[in-house]
This record gives sequence, C-alpha cells and structure tokens, in this order.
Amino acid sequence: MEVPPLPSHPLSRRRRRFAAGAAAAAALVPASAAQAADSPCGDESLQQAFAGWGDSDWYFLAPGGGFEDGAGGWSLSGGAALVDSTDPFGLGGASDRSSLSLTRGATATSAPFCIRPDSRTVRWVHRGPARGGVLLAEVVHLETGARSASRVVDVIRGSGEWQPSRRVSIPLWGTGAREDGFAIVALRFTALSGDWAIDDLFVDPKMRH
Repeated sequence: MEVPPLPSHPLSRRRRRFAAGAAAAAALVPASAAQAADSPCGDESLQQAFAGWGDSDWYFLAPGGGFEDGAGGWSLSGGAALVDSTDPFGLGGASDRSSLSLTRGATATSAPFCIRPDSRTVRWVHRGPARGGVLLAEVVHLETGARSASRVVDVIRGSGEWQPSRRVSIPLWGTGAREDGFAIVALRFTALSGDWAIDDLFVDPKMRH
C-alpha cells in the first residue's frame, strides 16, 4: 500500500538562546506544544515499561504520553480525542484510565521530547482493526537546522487487540542537535484507515539505574 504524503510541520526552537527560531515557529506550532518544549531535558523518571515483552531497556513516559491529565502539549485534529478507556497493561500506573482515540483520518502530534544520538528509541501501545487498519507514525523534527520537518518511522497494521509497538528508532538524519547534544522531536500519528487507539508513549534515553 502506498503511503500518501503528509504536510510538513514548521520548525521551532527550545530555549531562549534559540529564541529566534521559536518566534518564527510560534505562529504555526500549537501553544501547548511550545510550552511543553520549555521543560528541561534529562530529568525523567525511568522504568522498565516493556519488561513483560522481553524488553529490559529503561524508558521514561513522554510528556503527556499517558493521557491521564488530558493531552497537555499534544495537538489533536480530524477527530482525535481522549476517551475514558485504556489498554489492559497498566503501563501508566494503577490509575491508568484514559487513552487517545483516532478515527480514520485523524492525526495526533505528541508534545516535544528530547533525544540524543545514542538514545533514539520509542515505544507505545496501540489497538487497530484486524482488517485493513493502518496507522502511520512520523517523527517531527523541531530543532532549527533539521533538514526535514518530518519523516515516516513506522507503518503499523492493526491486529484487533491492544499490543505494544515494536521498538521504533528515530533516525539521526534530519535532527538539528543543540549544543548539549540533545535534539527536540515529536511523534505524529495518523490513522490512514480504520479507527485506532493509542496509549502510553515511552522514550528510551539509554540510561541505566
């Protein structure tokens, strides 16, 4: 199946020393996403979220990635919405009760988060229809200097059941790393066909306790 091209997203900056880039993007990036980009990198709480599937890596929950306090920092369009149901795995904790619903054609872009050249793996859980369901995942590069605003990182087929995504590596190509080696990205999900649910977006910073 051919994946239709999607519009690129604007570039933006993250800290005051990158204020010029941020100002240029402010009119096009949702205010909530711009606010989320102001948080510091490297202060995340780590957990072995996917140990039940043989993945012993340590992950942090992406900003707003559990949807338990709303979709802060996320941009939702085309029918994407929070719902009062969740996956059966409880990766977000005992109080996990919400998830993101994407009807066909809906798009959700995550709040920005940090990556480094050696820490570029993300995972989440999803559910899509067993027949004909296709979910597109893209990385959106937000650093000034990135050579492309977005790039496809996975095309997922539905199974009819909740399941964890595969390990998805964010390509180093296109990232405009900052002076401290971090780059700021977001993930964009689009339900190309069928209705989908997404929950618990995690990032692996390649750090160990």
